[in-house]
Amino acid sequence: MRRSLALALGLLALPALLDAAAAETITISSSVTGPTAGLCVAGSPSAPSESGLFVQVLDQSIYYTIHSPTATPSSTVGGLAAANTILLLDRASDFRAIRAGGTDARAYLVCVRR
Repeated sequence: MRRSLALALGLLALPALLDAAAAETITISSSVTGPTAGLCVAGSPSAPSESGLFVQVLDQSIYYTIHSPTATPSSTVGGLAAANTILLLDRASDFRAIRAGGTDARAYLVCVRR
């Protein structure tokens, strides 16, 4: 009975274990940055079906853009996000960021299904 129960609970937990999302914490400095190339690309080993991106700014303000993987965010292009700001994007590769002040910032990025 215990063995059957353990097996049943293990099978119930399996989809959650297989559905772990790719994630990383990045440092946002004076050079434009974004997620590691391929982090959320559909079909990659670490993210078989993710393409969206959850972003949480951890500390320090940043300028960011969400419309192009080649955009350069600034005080006149894109938006300003303070610490603890959360962004949910449809395309991970479109997120680009640069620090807004003299101190580097960090952001936590998680691939999500969209």
